[in-house]
Amino acid sequence: MKYKDLKTFESRCEDAKRILQKYPDRIPVILEKYDDKAPDLDRYKFLVSSEMTLAMLVHNIRTRIKLKPSEALFLTINGTLCSTSTMMKELYEKEKDKDQFLYITFSSENTFGKN
Repeated sequence: MKYKDLKTFESRCEDAKRILQKYPDRIPVILEKYDDKAPDLDRYKFLVSSEMTLAMLVHNIRTRIKLKPSEALFLTINGTLCSTSTMMKELYEKEKDKDQFLYITFSSENTFGKN
């Protein structure tokens, strides 16, 4: 189930406001699976450094979901693949939702065919 379906818009806005006040140098991120084939994460809310790159986030997610080396991880924001060298602060300023969270969708794919 999507995070937006779990909480009202007002509740999400309050959560983001509280987080941003307490951690002004962090970015509130919601990670959601693209489909049921994507591996499960132990949580979906993350607080990431604004100085982190998207590549660093990809690395952190890969270790959390324990992907095989032959599996690629794809992150999209608002349906678009973003450059992994982009700073999270830049992505947040450009792509954040009206509720002040940055929603990132992830999927994985076996890069060397079926194993």
